[in-house]
Amino acid sequence: MTPRPRLVVASLNRAKAAEIARILSDEGVDFEVLSLADFPQVELPPETGETFAENALAKARHAAVALGMAAAADDSGIEVEALDGAPGVLSARYAGEAASDEDRCRKLLAELRDVPHGRRAARFHCAAAYGTADGQALLAEGTCEGTNHGPAHAGGEARNQPSRPRLSETRKADPGAAQDRRERLTGARARVILGAYGA
Repeated sequence: MTPRPRLVVASLNRAKAAEIARILSDEGVDFEVLSLADFPQVELPPETGETFAENALAKARHAAVALGMAAAADDSGIEVEALDGAPGVLSARYAGEAASDEDRCRKLLAELRDVPHGRRAARFHCAAAYGTADGQALLAEGTCEGTNHGPAHAGGEARNQPSRPRLSETRKADPGAAQDRRERLTGARARVILGAYGA
C-alpha cells in the first residue's frame, strides 16, 4: 500500500490541523495531516513580517525545511480603515502578549469610541502558505469585509466581528459573520494546499 503524503501544519494547534485534514478529505485529497505539536524539536520563527503573507510564508518554509516535508501555515487578523489598517499583523498581540480575545476586542473598540459607525469599515484578512522541503512556497490570501460594532448585548461584552456586507441593517451581534469569517480563513488555506497538490 502506498503511504499517504504527509502535511505538517506550522502551528501547535491540533484543532487547526484537524480542520485542514477535514477540508482536504472533503476535496478527495488524502493527506496525513500533522501539527508542530507532533514535532517538539521544531520551533516556529517569530512573526516579524510586515504583512500576513510574509509571516505565513516564513512559517511554512521554516517548518517544511526543518522537517523535510510539505508544510502549511497561515497568518490572519483584523484591519480597520479608520485606524489606517491597524491592528493588522499585530492583531494577536494588540493588547499585550498575554491578552485574551476579549481584551483585544475591548482595546480596539475603545480606540473606535469616537468613530461613527458609518466609518468603521474593517476586514478580516488571512494569508495561507504551502511550503516544500526545498524552500519553495505558494501563497493564497482572502478577506471578509465588514464593520466593527460596539458592545453587543446585556453585560456590555465587546464584540469585534465583521458583519457581512450584504446585510442592510447594522447588527450588534452577527453569529453568521463569525461563521463566514471561519469559512474564508479555511478556504484560503484549502486553496493554496489544493493548488500545490494539483487537485
